[in-house]
Amino acid sequence: MDPNQLLALTPEKSHAITGLPVNGYERSGSWKFQRLQRRRSQTEGRVGIFKNVFLGGRLRSKGFAHRDLRVTWTVLVHNLWVLARLQRAAAAQARCRAAA
Repeated sequence: MDPNQLLALTPEKSHAITGLPVNGYERSGSWKFQRLQRRRSQTEGRVGIFKNVFLGGRLRSKGFAHRDLRVTWTVLVHNLWVLARLQRAAAAQARCRAAA
């Protein structure tokens, strides 16, 4: 197809050729799409915390082995932090139940 013909296409016709949604919101009505988008936002938030808080921004290590080692240790630290936070919350909840 000639580039001039592509520019002349209406959104409905371009949707039929490219398979892309016309307005970007066609799939938003699907329960599966909405559930996966929610899961994606949770994952992206966790990756942001991991990267900015625990790694301290960009990885400056050179070479795959060094980066792999840095990420491995950072994952361990993150997991220990999560476990400590859960244990602290459980202890606080137990204190509240004992006081009541």
